[in-house]
Amino acid sequence: MNPSGIRLGTPALTTRGLVESDILEVSKFMERVKDIAVGEQKKHGRKLTDFKKAVDNSTVADKLKDDIIKFMSQFNVPKNVSIDE
Repeated sequence: MNPSGIRLGTPALTTRGLVESDILEVSKFMERVKDIAVGEQKKHGRKLTDFKKAVDNSTVADKLKDDIIKFMSQFNVPKNVSIDE
């Protein structure tokens, strides 16, 4: 396996109340994810196990995660939906 893509359905975003400008912000997060993934693959190779280790130890990935959590915390999760971390 080789991580090489992101799949996102806009209904998952609009159901939480995101509007067009918010979805543009999400696309910026996606670009940051891509940049991190490409950078880590260049440094550590394309094997999934090496990639996962690199990302797990990446302060840049941790910062991105924190930024996403902060951004998304302003939107409500619809009722009858559970979120597991």
